[in-house]
Amino acid sequence: MVAVRPPPAAPTWADSLFTVGVTGTNGKTSTTATIAALLATVGRPVARVTTVGSFLDDEQLEVPGQYEGFLETMRRCVAAGGRYAEMYAAWTEHLGGHDDAESGQMVAAPATG
Repeated sequence: MVAVRPPPAAPTWADSLFTVGVTGTNGKTSTTATIAALLATVGRPVARVTTVGSFLDDEQLEVPGQYEGFLETMRRCVAAGGRYAEMYAAWTEHLGGHDDAESGQMVAAPATG
């Protein structure tokens, strides 16, 4: 069995964001874009994190492609008054990590942009 670190504590601002996570095999990028556009009709900016990159509304951010970039995207959203976030999420096993899907662990996909 692979040893798994517990997830880090949620940042203090995490409760201020309504977040939608998308999983699946195909269509995640287009689905995240559609959901982000719908959330933007309620309030802007909307944070969006996908394998294509990290965005505030339609502006692609220059942030690291891993967890720190995800956190920075969410921080910027909250700092700009945002209340909504949308992200592609994957079981850690699909990202080369934990191999027990029953654990329910989810992680944000690393942005490659």
